[in-house]
Amino acid sequence: MRRGLKASILAVASTVLFTACGTESPKEATEKFYTSLKNGDVATYKKYSTETTQRLMGLTFTMGCFNKDLKQESELSACMKDIFKDMSSFKVLDVKDNNKVSATVIVEEKTKDGVKNNTLELQKLDEQWKVSIKK
Repeated sequence: MRRGLKASILAVASTVLFTACGTESPKEATEKFYTSLKNGDVATYKKYSTETTQRLMGLTFTMGCFNKDLKQESELSACMKDIFKDMSSFKVLDVKDNNKVSATVIVEEKTKDGVKNNTLELQKLDEQWKVSIKK
């Protein structure tokens, strides 16, 4: 009985410990966000972006793909792929944790037109890092 209780306590403690350590970093969230844009992965894009970011980028998608019904996930996916087709690669250059719920990430984007660095702000909402574009 005691051995079973100890094993149960150890199992619960391990689960809590690994869950707490398993949260993604701002770098990982940024990489998943960028990959989702490049691949047209709408679900992942929404998971790693705030609602404000989705609204603002929605304007970009509307302007870039004005002939598509972007309420349809398949057409939004095709639009994302089309808009980001010239981005050959990206790389997270630097991450600055501002505090427990805010981070600044610098990303290098390589396109056919050259290389540029973007600075992104991330917010941690409900234990999930999300790209937060506000302007």
